[in-house]
Amino acid sequence: MKTKKNLMTALLTLVIMCMCATSVFATSSGTGTSVTATDGTTATLNVATANAGDSLKAYKVIAATYTSATNNLDLQFTETFKAFQASTDGTAYKDLTVDQYCAYANNGSALKSVLGAFTKYVRTSGTAADYSQETNAAGTAVFENVAMGQYIITGSGSTTGALVYQTVTAEVVPFADNGTYKIYSSYDVTMKTTKPTGEKTVSNTTKDGEKDTASIGDELTYTITTTMPTYPEGATNKTLYMGDTLSNGLSLEADTINVYGVLNGQDTKLTAGTDYKVTISGQKIYIDLIYDQVKGYESVKATYNVILNENAKIGTAQGNDNSYDLYYSNDPFNGNGHEPGTPDHPDGDNGYGHENHTTTVYTYRVMVTKYKDGDESTKLVGAEFDVKDSDGNIIAHIVTDENGFAAYTGLKTGTYTLIETKAPTGYKLDTNPISVTLTEANATQAVTTTTDIQYTSDVTKAQIKTQARDTDGNLLYIDDNNTVTTTVTEKPAYVESVKTTITEKGESGTAAAGTVNVDVANKPGSSLPTTGGMGTILFTMIGCAIIAVTVILYTNKKRTAGSAK
Repeated sequence: MKTKKNLMTALLTLVIMCMCATSVFATSSGTGTSVTATDGTTATLNVATANAGDSLKAYKVIAATYTSATNNLDLQFTETFKAFQASTDGTAYKDLTVDQYCAYANNGSALKSVLGAFTKYVRTSGTAADYSQETNAAGTAVFENVAMGQYIITGSGSTTGALVYQTVTAEVVPFADNGTYKIYSSYDVTMKTTKPTGEKTVSNTTKDGEKDTASIGDELTYTITTTMPTYPEGATNKTLYMGDTLSNGLSLEADTINVYGVLNGQDTKLTAGTDYKVTISGQKIYIDLIYDQVKGYESVKATYNVILNENAKIGTAQGNDNSYDLYYSNDPFNGNGHEPGTPDHPDGDNGYGHENHTTTVYTYRVMVTKYKDGDESTKLVGAEFDVKDSDGNIIAHIVTDENGFAAYTGLKTGTYTLIETKAPTGYKLDTNPISVTLTEANATQAVTTTTDIQYTSDVTKAQIKTQARDTDGNLLYIDDNNTVTTTVTEKPAYVESVKTTITEKGESGTAAAGTVNVDVANKPGSSLPTTGGMGTILFTMIGCAIIAVTVILYTNKKRTAGSAK
């Protein structure tokens, strides 16, 4: 009778432990009809998640053996748990007894530590699970014919949904009911999961409807954010990084990168090298978070500035993208993960979750088509215009070429004014200011262009104060012969000026073209008035003709007389 009482106490302790541990590890609950336990009774274990196609493994920690002949329920560590105690990972628990383990019901932190260490052991040692199953379309893994005992269940997320699984416990044990051990035919448990989410925003732009626009040379600020995943105790792969890829129309100002931990709405500036590491490769920025340093924050955000540069795409057909990729381990016991600060980042590999967020900044072009008033086929060269912004500041000066075209490329949405400052030769100056509104809806002119960029090594003369790049994103330099090259020298190249030439004006296109055309006609200059009517002019012309004939006859007569002598 005393033995039965002790076993009942141990069982009750185990159940209490499971209940008390709920805040740390989810536990199972019996469902369905209970039946009288017999030797070797099994049950079905239903493990719910939010994902289909994930891999779940169940490892038995405690074996619960019921012997009907003696009505005895015995609780013992499994051989797998004993092997863990003998391993390096289990050194701290080598003398742990079942009774001490059950006492962890009063110490959730201790329970979390031992099960975390056990999970690390079975995963890194390759210990076979007692049961393995993938979640079905409903996101549930169904383990059939599960032997009595306590299990820990680990999860490995697929790339779809990409959840980070916490270790949970599941109990399939008989319970005492009016002096009889009974067991449920089915037990349910829900996996605890987290999933970091990312966000990306851009500021210092001008909105054109829902679109962000900027002028070439403008400084923009990007903010990228990730919420924090919860990696289980003992996890070996805690990879978490934010990767940002800039299109070639965006130049990074590397010294503006700052990273903050966010908790209760407060930002705390983090320390580079201690809390995170930054690597830059071409147009890619990697911010590796050192998980154990930042796991106490609700989220982490990074900010940095860029310049919209001379390689910016015009119009809304493409725009200038900035693509943020958040990567994190969703198989946290698989290997040691990515070493922060090293260049080779996991990218789409199995065992990693991924989110992408892309922002796009757009810019537009204004062009002038200059022609003779009343004759659009006669294009006028040499007309000069100031381009003023909405504050009246002169931001550009453009001149029409032999095709009658002049253009300025890289303007944010807004209303601008064209002021003709010099007329084409032989034509009147148009003194009327011309208002031009640049929006996606107006930017329908299709054109073919060429771009001439002048570079300087003197940053004080630069139009754009960040080092120039070619169209492939490579940094540019100026060598001793003032030749622009991608070869690293001591003199970075900066953009001094950009000139866009319209080589062909097509038909009016779609709103994605990015160019707003303005047709401007010039009237020919007036001739000075002449006194007298047409009759006077006619008689004058006839008189001049008679005089000319007389002179010719007289000259011929003198020549004839001279020859006779």
